[in-house]
Amino acid sequence: MIDSNPQKFDVGCVADLCIDLIMHGNVVPRFHQVEQFVDNYHIELGGSHSHLV
Repeated sequence: MIDSNPQKFDVGCVADLCIDLIMHGNVVPRFHQVEQFVDNYHIELGGSHSHLV
């Protein structure tokens, strides 16, 4: 059987995982490696494979 609509590209992604730290608090960005305390943080898992496909 011959495919009448062949695809030109096949795209696959394996093991695409990024960990994002989202910090909350009354913190102003400062330069020169100044450490600051935050009130709370969340860890979110995601990836960028959806941008590719």
